[in-house]
Amino acid sequence: MCTKNTKLKYLFFAFILALGVFLCDLISKYFILLHFTSFPKSVEITSFFNLVLVWNKGISFSLLSSDSIYSPYLLSFLSIIIISILLIWLFKEEDIYSSLSIGAIIGGATGNVFDRLYYGAVIDFLDLHIGSYHWPAFNVADSAVCLGIFVLILRSFYIKR
Repeated sequence: MCTKNTKLKYLFFAFILALGVFLCDLISKYFILLHFTSFPKSVEITSFFNLVLVWNKGISFSLLSSDSIYSPYLLSFLSIIIISILLIWLFKEEDIYSSLSIGAIIGGATGNVFDRLYYGAVIDFLDLHIGSYHWPAFNVADSAVCLGIFVLILRSFYIKR
């Protein structure tokens, strides 16, 4: 059991991380749009990493992708519900690692919601590949969400409730 003061610190750090992830995501996408508005749409950085411009109208790996004008709003609404549930969890959380993980997920999810509502699709630009086998393009927000989920899963094995 942690004190109220400690819980407030965890909450503060989680919100700072969420804001940091959101801003890093926003800034990185701004620069990609700035530099990729004309050709080329792909720049090779290393033999296994490219910068690309991909408009993802779905969720992870373009699942639920649709050309419907309502799709961004529906996906954003679902994301906002998930963010709300995560916020409730965050306010109850008493572990710094779990709090930070939830903060990272909230920041990433908020970044992608912003894209859906502002652009109608999520901007993905990081392209990892081995030879001709490409991992689906992703962004800073996606990375934060995945890392946050990974740490939460790891923590679930080590925290005794």
